[in-house]
Amino acid sequence: MLVLLLGQSALSTGHVPWPLKILVVAVAVLAAIRPGHALVIVAGLAPLGHVMVTSIRGAYPFGLSEALVLAFFAGYLWWRRLAISRMRPDSFALPTRLFALVVLASCAVQFVVVQIWHDYPLQYASDFVRFLATGYLTTLLDSRAWVDGRGFVATAALLLEGVALFRCTKVLCAEYPPLARRLTTAIVAGGTVAALLSFYLVVATAVSQNQSLGVVASARWPSPALPSLDTAGVYFMFVVFAAAGVAAASRPALVPGLFAAGVCLGAMWLTRTRAAVVAGLAVVVAGAFWRASATFRWSSTRTVLVSAVAALAVGVGVVIYNPFHILAAGGDFALHLRVLMSETALRMMAAAPVLGVGIGQYEARYPDFASPELLKYYRTINAHNYFLWMGAELGLLGLGLFTWLVATAFGNAWSQLRDGRPRYELVGIFAGLSAFVITWVIGQPMAVPQMAYTFWIALGLAAASTGGGGATPTVAAEAYRPLLARIAVLAIIVGVVASVPTRARRAVDDIDLSRVSYGFYNPGETQDHRPFTWAGPSVTFYMRSSVRAIDLPLAALLPSTRNGVEVDILVNERTASHLVLGDREWHMVRVNTPLAPGSSNRFWRVDLRLTPIGIPADTPDEERRIAVGEILKDRR
Repeated sequence: MLVLLLGQSALSTGHVPWPLKILVVAVAVLAAIRPGHALVIVAGLAPLGHVMVTSIRGAYPFGLSEALVLAFFAGYLWWRRLAISRMRPDSFALPTRLFALVVLASCAVQFVVVQIWHDYPLQYASDFVRFLATGYLTTLLDSRAWVDGRGFVATAALLLEGVALFRCTKVLCAEYPPLARRLTTAIVAGGTVAALLSFYLVVATAVSQNQSLGVVASARWPSPALPSLDTAGVYFMFVVFAAAGVAAASRPALVPGLFAAGVCLGAMWLTRTRAAVVAGLAVVVAGAFWRASATFRWSSTRTVLVSAVAALAVGVGVVIYNPFHILAAGGDFALHLRVLMSETALRMMAAAPVLGVGIGQYEARYPDFASPELLKYYRTINAHNYFLWMGAELGLLGLGLFTWLVATAFGNAWSQLRDGRPRYELVGIFAGLSAFVITWVIGQPMAVPQMAYTFWIALGLAAASTGGGGATPTVAAEAYRPLLARIAVLAIIVGVVASVPTRARRAVDDIDLSRVSYGFYNPGETQDHRPFTWAGPSVTFYMRSSVRAIDLPLAALLPSTRNGVEVDILVNERTASHLVLGDREWHMVRVNTPLAPGSSNRFWRVDLRLTPIGIPADTPDEERRIAVGEILKDRR
């Protein structure tokens, strides 16, 4: 139901062109019949969703890539419902479900916080569901609760959609092995088109500015397909490895694969992304040592250790010495800023180590934890380290489950490379994924949906094996371990669910309620230029404990309230006074604080309940308002 709720928002918005709507519906229908074919289309088009939308006038904002993924899920779930086979439990089921639980629990906490900021519970819940159904895919969201707050939905959805995409890909590739090669080809094709768009942008700029290609290409150039410059470089680096694997897999694919690898390598070079260059070189060196292990007959453990040490040495050496001027100038200062960003994320993790500060809350909480030096350069910014970002927002539990899931997938892929005849497409995908994960240490490319979807699909096809091995456990161990595992899993589930009310209460206690109000609408001005704000039929606002009384100017100015309005004033939900407004005259009402001197309460609450006289009870709220002038505060 949630997939349909979010996905149909692509169809209910008028500014989305019909060709894009038809494409989304077509993917859903195809997924219900041939999910493997639909997944190939998603793998090829997801990286191009942004440029497809921005190239059509009036289509932006629209999350086409996410719409395609949701359409695939809708069709896939229908197909799975009708299919004879069922998704069998595997080594990924447990970390996937527990990780999803952690994310959803964090969403529940953030929903409570955002509701407190914006409106009464029932009204906000109604508006929130309406937003999910009609505006989710076509709204630019902000994670700051006092501005919008709904950005946490997009952050959570990207994680959950990615994990679900991984599971679907793995299951489909396991059931139909040739699908892995088709998906790899689709990923390479999509990356090649994105890379060609980068070159088109450079050539078009050179022609329009009447400059040489060399001069224009000397600057850093993003790809029109990906909105982030650094992420574009990392993405092209990943596709280079995947394309090289395709080229080595078969003779017919040699020329197309090499062409794709060359184009993507050139597009990566245009971005001048340090992380992509360093990670790519490190993986190439590690791959060379891995190949050499067969000659020297090293053990698997020795091969992994030697390859990892060699890759680390090359990465550190390139960063420190910058041979051949591979990296752009200013690297030392950029690394210093990365250190400051990491310290900020670690302080945030220390504040909420188990379950984090909340999904999508890193940038909103950043000013509370950043050092003065970092704040001089960035008033707000992400962690620039995906692992630390995950730990800060979802705590060590969320980070651990995420790492467990990714590490298990890499282990499955490694077992194929180690035990079986090398499949070069898998070698390319594995190398690209390895380099991509390395870049997480100094960046957050997974925050870009086009890159994230590609990663999860590639991880799913790399993990689509039964890999395994190892000693057979004893009967006693088999009887003992499941019991401990079940107890641990049950403890995690109960702990995460039970933590929601406590975390929500703690987060609400941190809200500056003096900035929160419900029931106020558009401002106005009387004929004598007296400013006011329309309010009603229910109004709530808060005062700081330092305010001992307020003077509240009220007037019934609407034609519908000409017979008067009864106003009940409640202070901390207890009736403080009652009056009747009439004759369009202003009334000044004194409201005193209920807090005794020295009270530990930080705020006190004021409610206005309006009952217009002589109008039907079903009169629209727009006709049941009064005017509230500037509130005068008498401080202690």
